[in-house]
Amino acid sequence: MSNDPFSILYAHLWDVFNTSPYLQNVVRTKNRVRFDENDRDPYPQQIQDGDLPEVILDVTGCAVNLQQSSCTTSVDKRLAFLVCTGDQRINSRLFPIQWQMLCMFTKLQRTSQDIQWNGKSFVLAFEITDMTEGLSNPQNRGIKGWSSVLNFVAKLSFQTRDMIEFSNT
Repeated sequence: MSNDPFSILYAHLWDVFNTSPYLQNVVRTKNRVRFDENDRDPYPQQIQDGDLPEVILDVTGCAVNLQQSSCTTSVDKRLAFLVCTGDQRINSRLFPIQWQMLCMFTKLQRTSQDIQWNGKSFVLAFEITDMTEGLSNPQNRGIKGWSSVLNFVAKLSFQTRDMIEFSNT
């Protein structure tokens, strides 16, 4: 496992997702698409009924302020949970999964101090920026049903001194 803070954050997000009994029960392990494990191509091209619902944790970019203060650097890391239900009944999968994920973020807010890099907490907060939903386009790997994208920002802060030391290793 990488020891950079982005990899640590990504793994922690999945760790918290995996602590939800509901999400563990509804979203099979193989349907949780992770881009931080051994599979170099984890994104399935063909989807069967047993492959749904599917949850993907995507990274979408970041904004960096190298001089947040004289001694800190801030990073707003943008990520998104993508949910494909394969079900056109909105209350069968979409709403329950969305609600569980919102509850998960309350847990993330409370455990953010536990996420450490270089022996220090670096996550200040999680901010959900928006959650979109709609019926999937059947051309999307043949998935027919409700989908949702939960976009969020992890607000990160680092001691600039620690970053300089890390760059020298």
